[in-house]
Amino acid sequence: MLLPTAHLPPIKQLQSLVLIDEPLLHTHLDYLRSIYNPPVRGSHRRGKRILFSVDTQNDAPRDGPQSTLEQTELENLRSDAFEQSYALKWLSALVRAAQNNNSNSNNSNSNNSNSNGCSLIDSAAALLASCSGTSGAGVITREFSFSSSNLPTNDISVSLIDRPLDNSDFRSVGAQTWGGACVLAEEIVQKCTVLFSSSGIPLRILELGAGTGLVSLVAAKVCSALSLSVDIVATDYYPSVLQNLAINVEANFPSPSKVRISTHPLDWEAFAAADRNSQPPPPFSQPFDLVLGADIVYEAPHAQWIHQCLHRLLRMPPCGGVAPRFHLIVPLRPTFAKESETMDVVFPFANGDGKAADGRKDKLELVTFSKEVIFCDAAESPGLTEKDVDDDDLVKYAYYVIGWGLRR
Repeated sequence: MLLPTAHLPPIKQLQSLVLIDEPLLHTHLDYLRSIYNPPVRGSHRRGKRILFSVDTQNDAPRDGPQSTLEQTELENLRSDAFEQSYALKWLSALVRAAQNNNSNSNNSNSNNSNSNGCSLIDSAAALLASCSGTSGAGVITREFSFSSSNLPTNDISVSLIDRPLDNSDFRSVGAQTWGGACVLAEEIVQKCTVLFSSSGIPLRILELGAGTGLVSLVAAKVCSALSLSVDIVATDYYPSVLQNLAINVEANFPSPSKVRISTHPLDWEAFAAADRNSQPPPPFSQPFDLVLGADIVYEAPHAQWIHQCLHRLLRMPPCGGVAPRFHLIVPLRPTFAKESETMDVVFPFANGDGKAADGRKDKLELVTFSKEVIFCDAAESPGLTEKDVDDDDLVKYAYYVIGWGLRR
């Protein structure tokens, strides 16, 4: 792989390149981003296997990973202080060149839009912040993009800040983006026309353990692209995670829109233990049409707490329309095998379509309508084919779709 000092165009050429070849500069930004914004581990999908399903909506397996940098080479390059210093200098010069170009365009009363120039400035400035001093402290700005032919827009893009672990409390892992969130975000984009169908009534969406907010923000941007009126509540428990979550929400949705997204604390244990006859405080006083969760089951009691929360938070099936569902991604880690197995006990498989023949809702319970195993590459490796990959090279996720129905 070429070093930034050898690969990037000379700094003295940036002013002219801003004027004549902005797409080339965006390509170079992508190159730097691949170095200094390392991808989330276990988020490059290879395929899936259906274990149980009574739903008819299932996507085909995705393609394997794209060819990318060798992991060891990338790590060595990322730790090269001289190359990083040059990348910082180059990015700073690019921001100045783009700002000068926009200023000159405004002063000359040009009729040409400078929105592309602003995009260049924003991208370069975000990357500059990511690989400057804040990066040394463990803060990373990540750019995510998802595509679907079901959307009027080409891509759903989200920018997030990941923060370092707080060594005093392991729960601060929520301030970092995990592969399960990427997997669920991709599912949301691919299945958007099914997930967000409504009869004109504003949807209420809840995310449990939102972390950095990727899943909620992708859902919000999909609904915005579809011109839907939606109320999204992103929740977490740990204070510093909530603070970072609120920052990410504000950065992606700085102004009011038909999509309302808010952040709130939610303690599953306390909520599950609360008197069911008491009214929960807003925004939990009304049930939700869709509940989302990614990588949130890593202790034995979690499945049961989530089950009790869903009893009060997931709307009972309506007479028509799409039935309320809980979409959950659980990493299948050997060290948490017992914890993830509790999901199958707490949420038994549905019997057929899960509907009560006499329509009585008091017979319904929370059951699993489908369970799939999704396979992702543990790390980026170029040129791998299916026969080259064994279990040690894969990260596996169980993807549950849960709702109200009759158990098997």
